Amino acid sequence: MEDASPPHARLTVIYSRQSRSTDSSFSSCDAQYTICKDTADAMGWSVHDHFSDEGESSETLRRPSLGELISAIKERLIKRIIVYSVDRLARRLALLSELLSLFEEYQVDLVVVTDPDFGQSAASRLMTNIVAAASEFQQDLNRDRLADMRAAMKQRGKRVAGQIPFGYTTATGASKLVPHEDNSIVIRELFALAAKGAKPSDIVSIANISQWKDRYGNAGRWTTTRIMKLLSNRTYVGEIRVGDSFRPGEHLPLVARDVFDRVQQHIADRQTRTPGQRPRKIALPLIDRLVCGLCDRPMTSSYSKRGNIRYVYYRCRSQAGGRPPCANVSVGAYQLEKFVCDTMGDLGSNDDPDFLAGFSSLWKTVSESEQRKILPKLLTRVVFDPQSQTVDLEFNEGEIESFQIRMERANSPD
Repeated sequence: MEDASPPHARLTVIYSRQSRSTDSSFSSCDAQYTICKDTADAMGWSVHDHFSDEGESSETLRRPSLGELISAIKERLIKRIIVYSVDRLARRLALLSELLSLFEEYQVDLVVVTDPDFGQSAASRLMTNIVAAASEFQQDLNRDRLADMRAAMKQRGKRVAGQIPFGYTTATGASKLVPHEDNSIVIRELFALAAKGAKPSDIVSIANISQWKDRYGNAGRWTTTRIMKLLSNRTYVGEIRVGDSFRPGEHLPLVARDVFDRVQQHIADRQTRTPGQRPRKIALPLIDRLVCGLCDRPMTSSYSKRGNIRYVYYRCRSQAGGRPPCANVSVGAYQLEKFVCDTMGDLGSNDDPDFLAGFSSLWKTVSESEQRKILPKLLTRVVFDPQSQTVDLEFNEGEIESFQIRMERANSPD
């Protein structure tokens, strides 16, 4: 295929990458550039640009400078790329194959300083694939070891990851939970009131009138749902969740076990209906996550019935802070949940955090019903703006990582 761009537009460039950023005046990228530049000089090539990614992982192709390089390639501005070694481009075989296919499509020569005959022979290509596959295997092995280490830590009562429970903070340089000076007092007061028989709605009124602050430092925003969630959290009696069970943790409890048990008994006693009398419960994955974008208060569920059809909505109905709920802020539950699921299918752009790289492609392989089930694990907060009809999502980074690992294993041909 004949080159479609003028000769003067085809340039020789250098690409370098290092996994960690450094404050040193001479970095690994600088060293790579120097060696690559010496190679270019020896071959009589004039280097026109240097694309450098410092502190960027080889797990994704979504790197700032690599993105610029790829754009320049697609504009047919690049003739030759010089790298110190192949793993500076990518360690994963699939990603490396994607880049090599791009180079071939746009007639870009790849020069590898540590392997001058790269790509010129069958043996060279085989060795490259072996090296890339071995590197990918090592990274997967590290992930497995990390998962095993986390499981072992939980068995010993150590906290691994996740949102820090209200009432606690973490010790400097460690993941151990320690009581928060102010918030732990609020937790003890909540359980003391509940142990005396106070209803969650009564506790909400006391908390808002007393201007108790929540985890975000906001006063007057307590709700019944939030109170119930705190009163059922076994972290406060010194336990941690391990799978579907609980084990003693290494952190200090904030509530005595007899107080906690008394609170659970009061809650159970108020549930007067028998299981057969309860209406069918509809799972709403955004409950406890959804916040009104106008007043920053939790949105709750609402139902209406026309004939035999039951309609489910999310509405701003909170009375927290002594303020009335926002007028006419209501959205169909299914419509909003589908919109959130679709939005998560478009994540992973250059503007998104690195931990979301590759998430969307895996997310799209999951059925819609399964997506709705796992939303509560992946999201910690969803802010719905009724005026612009948009959502702002906050993610549980640890659960996002676990989801990606599970899906990669499930989709693996082995």
